[in-house]
Amino acid sequence: MNEDELRANTVRQSLLQPILFMGGERELALVTIMVGVAMVVFVQTWIAFFSGIALLLLTPPLLRAMAKKDAQMSKVYRRSLNYQKFYPAASTPHVIKPQKQTSEKAKR
Repeated sequence: MNEDELRANTVRQSLLQPILFMGGERELALVTIMVGVAMVVFVQTWIAFFSGIALLLLTPPLLRAMAKKDAQMSKVYRRSLNYQKFYPAASTPHVIKPQKQTSEKAKR
């Protein structure tokens, strides 16, 4: 192989595809199933039974729709919660923020 030739690497599709369960994110789907089954089996009231069945029937289509838009939507949402609502313009991240004036300084 010459130094001028580009090296071709094969990237398997299985390494790039997200891990989905029942068409939705794996963690969310498994937690939903566990909570629904726990409601039906362990709580043993009619309200818990019907709400558990509703949970098991209604959430998989929602999880599939979420995964169709973005396969890691819940992880992206959790990460976005750490961001500030506003980032002031600054040349570097180490800028000293101006202090707010107290009421005594504002009166002068």
